[in-house]
Amino acid sequence: MLDFVNIKNDIEPLVAVVEAFNSATSRADRASLLGQLRYQLEKLRAADEKLQAELGEFYERASEGSVETAEARQVALVLREDESAAAKILLPRIRSLQRYLTGTSLNDDPEAHQLLQKAVNIAVGYVAGYQNLRDQLIRLGAERRAAAGDVPRARPVLGEIDYEALTRGIVARFPKILAALAK
Repeated sequence: MLDFVNIKNDIEPLVAVVEAFNSATSRADRASLLGQLRYQLEKLRAADEKLQAELGEFYERASEGSVETAEARQVALVLREDESAAAKILLPRIRSLQRYLTGTSLNDDPEAHQLLQKAVNIAVGYVAGYQNLRDQLIRLGAERRAAAGDVPRARPVLGEIDYEALTRGIVARFPKILAALAK
């Protein structure tokens, strides 16, 4: 199984620096915070690169056949949960960064604006990485089943079918159809 990187520890300090930068008034404070912003962005980028490398490596192993179909299916389920958890954590932070970006002009501080736009892009890409791998694993599983001729089929019915009871059961589940038939 995959061991995923926790980006929350890297984005929280970045958001804190952005908030401090936003409230700083002196040039010296803003310059110092801009350096911290660069440092935090580099940490965020490194965490994202690590995750994307792990996701890519897992897909390569899966596509080469090193990963069993059942494990790939299980990872796809875990990826969905992790994607949801990452989105729940990151979306408020992304919105916070975007609020700063929309509240300032590119002319106010072009370097800070550019760094924050990169941070938003990395955070969005982080969540998208989960979704991309999940989609790739689902496609890979479908391709493998199709190549193996493994087509899901209904089980044959054993014995005699009581069509009258079957029809009553179906109609009972859909009362509007029953009412229309009664008219």
